[in-house]
Amino acid sequence: MNATPRYLRRLFPSIVFFGFSSLLFAEDPITPEFSAWETEGNVSADDIQKRDAAPSIKLEPGSKAVLRFPEEGGGEVTFWTWDDGTASQPGKERHAGPRWGLLGGQGNELLIGVFYAPFLHEDGSYAISEKKNPGALKYLGTRESGKWQKWTLRFDPEAGGQLLINDEPADHRWNWNEFQFPAFNGIVLYGDTPGGANAQDFWVEVAYTTAGPMKVQPTPPAAP
Repeated sequence: MNATPRYLRRLFPSIVFFGFSSLLFAEDPITPEFSAWETEGNVSADDIQKRDAAPSIKLEPGSKAVLRFPEEGGGEVTFWTWDDGTASQPGKERHAGPRWGLLGGQGNELLIGVFYAPFLHEDGSYAISEKKNPGALKYLGTRESGKWQKWTLRFDPEAGGQLLINDEPADHRWNWNEFQFPAFNGIVLYGDTPGGANAQDFWVEVAYTTAGPMKVQPTPPAAP
């Protein structure tokens, strides 16, 4: 992206990351740094299940965490997730497991996560969905448990949106032009939806940059 990121913040560690000083997010949820997030339910720092020396974010079922930005635009958000493989709703009944993604205009959300449906694996699959366009659900792959995975949503102001999974472009899985999500103005994390046969806890770490207004818009494919 040609635009210079306004800031980059990785949650929890106090380090220098890509030349930007990160901010410390202490484990105490009432600290001023953590209060920048709007949380519901049980959202906490976890010092046991972590990717490196810094605590991860643990989301229990029914929880939610939101970080809002002052302006809508482009940038890049990376999520590292730990999936323990719990099938919270086995048997292909529709259910939304843990999800992570972006906030958009007019209440829209672009979410990657564990989804359950008749056309997905009986123990859930990774997919990407848009809140205002649920029919655009796209399969991303089978679940991989017991390791950290990296998911990057890149919104280049001049080139548009792209998804990378473990640093590999996933253009064959997600086409930005098929969604109605031109830019983002925040980050959102969801725990497993309550009510499934089993309850799944989930762990995530996040880093982000912002890059100013988007100069291009999604261009829907021509009708056949």
